[in-house]
Amino acid sequence: MGGKWRRIWAVIAAFAVFSAALIVTSRGFGGHLLAHPGALDATSVSLWLTRAILPLLGALACWSACLGLGRRAARAAGFKPGDVVAAALGLGSFAQAVFLLAWAGVLNRPALAALAGAAAALAYPLRARSIPMPPRPRALWQELAAGLLAFAAFAVLATSLAPTLEWDVRAYHLALPEIYLRAGGLRDLPWMIHSHWPRLMETFYALPLAFGSDSTAALIHAGAAALLVGATAASAGSAAAGWAAALTLAGQPALLRTAAAAHCDAASALFVFAAALALSQWEEKRADATLVIAGLLAGLAASTNLLGVAALGAW
Repeated sequence: MGGKWRRIWAVIAAFAVFSAALIVTSRGFGGHLLAHPGALDATSVSLWLTRAILPLLGALACWSACLGLGRRAARAAGFKPGDVVAAALGLGSFAQAVFLLAWAGVLNRPALAALAGAAAALAYPLRARSIPMPPRPRALWQELAAGLLAFAAFAVLATSLAPTLEWDVRAYHLALPEIYLRAGGLRDLPWMIHSHWPRLMETFYALPLAFGSDSTAALIHAGAAALLVGATAASAGSAAAGWAAALTLAGQPALLRTAAAAHCDAASALFVFAAALALSQWEEKRADATLVIAGLLAGLAASTNLLGVAALGAW
C-alpha cells in the first residue's frame, strides 16, 4: 500500500473509532435534539460563543504566551529547550508573576490585564517548532489508538467547558483565587487548611477568573495534561512504545477526570516531567544552565502541590 493511501486509511480508521465512541456516549444528546429540533437557537449560539469559543481562545493565547516566555527565559540562560520544557518553564514564570501581584496586594483586573499584555509582547517573536505529539501511526492498532486519543481529548474539552461539579475545585482550587481577587491580594485564611498548601496554580487561575471565565482555567489545566501525554509519547523509544504510552496515560480515569477541571495535578506532573527532561539533557552535556532550569522546574512542581516536593529530592 502506497504512502498516500496508507495515510488516508489511517485517518479513516482513527475517525471511525472517534465517531463510534462519540455516537455511543452521546445518544442522550442526539435523542434530545431529535425530539426538540428547536433546542438549538440564538441563545445556543450565544452560549457557544461565551462558554466555548472565547474560553478556548483564551486558553490557547495563554499557552502560546507560556511557550514564548519559556523559550525566551531559557535562551537568556544559555539553554535551548524543547517545547515541553519551554511551555512548562513559561507557565511557571507566568504563574509566579501573578503570585507576585497577589503578594504585593495589586491583584485586580487592570494589573492582570497589563501583565497579560506584557507576557504576550515578550512571547510574540518566538514560535513553536515542534509541539510534542505521538509518532505517526504505523500499525492498525496505532491508528485505532489515535481515534481513542482524539475522543479522550474531545471528552476532556467538552467537560472543561461545562460548569465544574468537582467539590475540591469549588472548595479551594477556584475559591482561593476568587477570595484573593475580592481582597486584592493574598490573605491568610486560618479556617481553610488548603490555603496553607502550595498554591501556585490556584493563584494563577485568578487571571481568567478576573475576566469571568472559569472554563478558561479548566482549559489551561487540560492543556497541561495534553502536553504531558504528548511529551510522554514523543519521549518513548519507538512508535509502538509512544502510542502505547500515550494510550495508557490518556486512558487513566483519574487523568481524564482531573484534566477537565481547574485542578493543579496535571501542571505539577508537567513540571516534574519537564524537570526530568532538562536533567537528562544536563547529564549528556553537563551545562550549568540546564541544571539550573531543571532545578527551577522542580521548584515549580513543589510550589504547585505537596507531592511536587518529591521532585526537589530527585533534583
